[in-house]
Amino acid sequence: MVEKKEGRIGALKKMIKTVIKWAPVIYPIVRKIMKDRKASKQKNMSASRTAG
Repeated sequence: MVEKKEGRIGALKKMIKTVIKWAPVIYPIVRKIMKDRKASKQKNMSASRTAG
């Protein structure tokens, strides 16, 4: 049981390292998609957009 738990912690650490490694690549893409979605939703309501 203890070995499995340590394995999970190791896997979690590995996952976190991977996320940190890829975050600068993935984040701007996701942000752009989310921004585009917000913009398309706001177009239906109003033309004015707030910066942020």
